[in-house]
Amino acid sequence: MRNFILLLIASFAISGCLNNDVLDKDLEDTNFKESDFYTSGNFDSQFSFTIEDVQLKTIVNPTDPSDTLCVPTYTLRLNDNFVQNLEQEWSDQVILELYKDGVPKDDDGVEFSFTSNYGQSFQFTGKAIECNATSSEVQARLFLIAPNTGRATASILRKIIPITFTP
Repeated sequence: MRNFILLLIASFAISGCLNNDVLDKDLEDTNFKESDFYTSGNFDSQFSFTIEDVQLKTIVNPTDPSDTLCVPTYTLRLNDNFVQNLEQEWSDQVILELYKDGVPKDDDGVEFSFTSNYGQSFQFTGKAIECNATSSEVQARLFLIAPNTGRATASILRKIIPITFTP
């Protein structure tokens, strides 16, 4: 009988949480996916980067000295419009993963985690490009991590972001 009562109490507690969407709420008891930023499509469409600096490292093929490529190291940050809208609707952890290779692998990403100042600069070494190039691309994905559950509240899946810069 005692086990039955404990099971009954646990069932009511779990159903109460599920009925009130407690598991899908952010810290302020609002759901990010209901925000104007998310529902307008701007969360996905404004996701891009501002390039602050590019350093190129020349790589020469030892068997053919005329064959050279450059490996760029970008100093970049999230687009200002994206950051401004994100900061109005979100106040916890953001995980950004960048990939230099087009082939999806589990270990080819570099992860950046922000709990505040989502517009801060960071460095990323991209894929090899022609040394006179003024553009490239990076693959990126973004996760908003819920503070109470540790799971992604919203995400942008792996997406190709064009990068334009002046050498």
